[in-house]
Amino acid sequence: MMAKKKFLITTSIKETFPKYKKKNILLAGEWCKADINEKYLKKYKFEILPYHWDSETKKARDSIYLKKIYYKLERDLSIYFNKVHRTKLPQRYWSIIISPWLSSFIIYFYDKYSIIKKIKNKYKTVNAKTSDLNNLGKLIPQNWLDAQFKFQSHQFNHYIFSFLIKKLSINENKNISIKKNLRSNQSFQKNIKNVPKYSLKKIFRFILDFFKSKNDSFLINSNLSSINEMLVNFLLNYNFKKNQSYEFNKQLKVDKNLRNSRLVSSKRDDEFIKLTKDILPKIIPAYYLEGYKLINNFCSNLPWSSNPKLIFTSRNHITDEVFNYWSASHSLKKVPIVYGQHGGSFFISKYTLEREIEINRADKFLAWGKVSTKGEKILNFYNDKSSLKTQSYDPHGKINIIQGTPRKYQTTCISGQLSLSQFKKNIIFQKNFISRLKKIYLKNTQIRLYYPHAGIVFSKYQNFEKNLWLEKRLAVKIERSNVPIEKSINESRLLIHTALESTLFLEALNLNIPSILFMDFNNKFISKKDINLFKSLKNQGLMYDNPNDLAEFINLNYKNIDNWWKSDNTQKTLRRFCDLYSSRNSKPIKTFKETLKKIIQ
Repeated sequence: MMAKKKFLITTSIKETFPKYKKKNILLAGEWCKADINEKYLKKYKFEILPYHWDSETKKARDSIYLKKIYYKLERDLSIYFNKVHRTKLPQRYWSIIISPWLSSFIIYFYDKYSIIKKIKNKYKTVNAKTSDLNNLGKLIPQNWLDAQFKFQSHQFNHYIFSFLIKKLSINENKNISIKKNLRSNQSFQKNIKNVPKYSLKKIFRFILDFFKSKNDSFLINSNLSSINEMLVNFLLNYNFKKNQSYEFNKQLKVDKNLRNSRLVSSKRDDEFIKLTKDILPKIIPAYYLEGYKLINNFCSNLPWSSNPKLIFTSRNHITDEVFNYWSASHSLKKVPIVYGQHGGSFFISKYTLEREIEINRADKFLAWGKVSTKGEKILNFYNDKSSLKTQSYDPHGKINIIQGTPRKYQTTCISGQLSLSQFKKNIIFQKNFISRLKKIYLKNTQIRLYYPHAGIVFSKYQNFEKNLWLEKRLAVKIERSNVPIEKSINESRLLIHTALESTLFLEALNLNIPSILFMDFNNKFISKKDINLFKSLKNQGLMYDNPNDLAEFINLNYKNIDNWWKSDNTQKTLRRFCDLYSSRNSKPIKTFKETLKKIIQ
């Protein structure tokens, strides 16, 4: 039997709450409380829908489904783009351009779909204030970066939820439409308008453009420093050029007529695929539709290699549409496209949907350790982000608890990654540890907040994260993420990492900085082949999943953390782990050059 009727709230927008006090309000998730103060919420009696991906079993099952769906939609979108742009380009060409956005959108949209389906199956919803998707206006993203902002804005999410509520008909009565036009986050638009006309970066770029060549191996934004990247470039191409990124800084107007085309349908399409195909033309970033010809023309005038032997990056293939358009055009000439690992969420987690798709679209992928067998697309490499760095720490410094705060709205599907509701429980988990520290040690302990983003969308969320830690009983110090991480580590005796997918965890181990992974760990988060490896981390004290045990370790070893870290057993366990996931290299520049040369040959 269904529960009582509910008034549904899907986002943290006051205008979507009922004017009068209602007893049966349903919040679609914890994010509905993120930007609304408690005093306002106390006016209502509500319950929060349990989050569907708090079940690791369901998330693992969904990751398999979404991977299949991604490639089906990528194929259909390739047909769609060829039709709209009157081209006959292969699927891989379009994949290189749209994949970073499409993979995150499919995860994001499926998450919302699953929430509304769960509500439909469990509740009778009387009303929900909705908006018309045809009024999206400036909420239609310009590119990948703008889409990431929009995915985290309550306004954009309200429109997406509204679409699903109407399409899935979850309520008996007519929805109440919001008359007020919900505003878009303007941070992206402001940023692209305020690019200085002249800058040192542009002057440096102007000088380097004189070194343009026709058939070099093309490197851009590796994890190496500028000097080391130029050195690799010299060994490969006999010049010291440092390739620069170029921004297409134009605000494109949405052409509704261009978006009238629909994706091809199939009798095999399930409900989610049909809904996704329905909404895609409405919210595809303008860079892929209205900007297609403009960006291609822009790329034809870039001072980059006109006929590269190889293309390599560790970053641009995610965030840079100009680079992706340019590299997609060279993929037609069979130029090898090589991506490098750029973070921690690749091989440790049992599944990481976006990263699996990312690796698949490269010709070769350079991993930070020995994760691959010979003959595969993935090449065993080293952690090029840390191997040429030096980083000190203070054996008499602070205990630094590094947060891994999730975003409000999910755009990734990674085993072991916390949802917003799980994160709040995780803070209680951490507070249980902190409260057991001796007072003298507690005074020298700090929480380093995670949320790095600025702008209108994220400013309130930064405060939300901080407020979760404010508690007089603990009075723990708070460090915001605008403090340089190098400075923060330099003042620390021990880093305690709280997220399995943490890039900093891998970097710190690579740099031999005393570190502990502290989380409510489950073997479901990792592959079976790694269970013994993580057991060794736990046995040697590099990982804890119990607050009492970690507090006892710190209280006993606070003054001797450095001795524990440098002990033979700890270092042996550390080397074993790093060899697989964050390895060092005694000749990093030479190895970099030789690895790329082998790919060319």
